[in-house]
Amino acid sequence: MGPAPCPVCSQILRKTNFYQQIFEDLTVEKEIRIRTRINRIFNARPADFENLKAYNDYLEHVEDITFKLLNNENVQEAEDEISRYTQINKKKIEANLEKQKREKRLEKLKETQVKKEKEKSLEEYVETLELEKKQKRDAKAQVLFDLATKDKDASEIIKESNISLKRSSARIKAKIENPEHLHTSGDIDYDNDLFEEDDETLDRKVDPFEDSYKPVAYVNVKKSYIDNNSNIKNAFLYNGGFTNSTHYKYLLDSAFSGIDVPKPT
Repeated sequence: MGPAPCPVCSQILRKTNFYQQIFEDLTVEKEIRIRTRINRIFNARPADFENLKAYNDYLEHVEDITFKLLNNENVQEAEDEISRYTQINKKKIEANLEKQKREKRLEKLKETQVKKEKEKSLEEYVETLELEKKQKRDAKAQVLFDLATKDKDASEIIKESNISLKRSSARIKAKIENPEHLHTSGDIDYDNDLFEEDDETLDRKVDPFEDSYKPVAYVNVKKSYIDNNSNIKNAFLYNGGFTNSTHYKYLLDSAFSGIDVPKPT
């Protein structure tokens, strides 16, 4: 059967508009359904408006439409306004819906990552506790063995065992308190090949002045540029120990130093 009018109110009924009841209170059920529908249509964001006041006025207008639908006041007027808004802002509505989907997927990925990290941390914590218990058992067995086989004073054997056990416990405690594998979402992956350095590079002594006058890698500084900074005089550059190329290099470094820094959120 296709769409048909209700025998009581004559409203056109469609199978797709029926849904399973979730809340016991039908008033709550109705409000949830209406607000869900309205939020999918009126999904503009603060960035879509010139200022905060315009955005707040928009939210107030949306709430007025919602109020009419919830209280059956001027329902047809509200529906007409919803239809007009949908037709005019169809592309913007679809774009914001896609943004919401991407944000939900990203949030889900972050939650999954955090969950995995917590599970891994818990597993390592349990393994570490088991290792600590095993070390205590082994230390106790070793003390008994040393007391039976070594020609040493018992207090000295016990003292040495306690020192060794304390060191092992300290290492385990440090591992628990500072797990190396944990990182938050968005951190740089320093295990990436881009950050790997060989032993020769790490062991080499560093001279802070060795690269002062070497050519800059990947950047070709021209002999001259059109410099609109009238405050920079050649005489000043030379007197200060700078050359034009050094001055240009500093300007280029300043201009491009933050080009790959992510935009703050």
